[in-house]
Amino acid sequence: MGPLGCLPRIIAIFGKNTSKLDELQCVGSHNHAAKLFNLQLHALSADFQTEFPEAKVTYVDIYGIKANLIANYSRYGFKQALAACCGYGGLPLNFDTRIACGETKVLNGTMVTAGACSNTTEYVNWDGNHYAEAANQPVSSQILSGKYLDSPPDVDLHFS
Repeated sequence: MGPLGCLPRIIAIFGKNTSKLDELQCVGSHNHAAKLFNLQLHALSADFQTEFPEAKVTYVDIYGIKANLIANYSRYGFKQALAACCGYGGLPLNFDTRIACGETKVLNGTMVTAGACSNTTEYVNWDGNHYAEAANQPVSSQILSGKYLDSPPDVDLHFS
């Protein structure tokens, strides 16, 4: 599980009080819950591998990959780590819980559209809930690098 507390939707709802934000400016409680889930999943994966030695179980630290991307977004060529590309409301989050990406509706007496940003490759997040296509490239590259994998010793999952 990735850093849920870094999704614009979660920050918009649960991050109004800045004391609830962590070092990445994400909702700390949600990230803590994701880390706990991942610890348990990792232990379960190891137990499963032990119980079924003929199976090949690989655990991917997607939290580490995505947290690294958010913390170092500019190094990966992004301009916005936590704002939604497709949304409404402007920076810092460009996310409003009342209107979804692509939707047009009346808010505060004005017809508005939650539209896409002009350069989608500058944003880590697409719509407040999902990563942008451009962000999936460094995520998949990190998975394929093998750096964030925990797999049985006789399984080679390192790709070039």
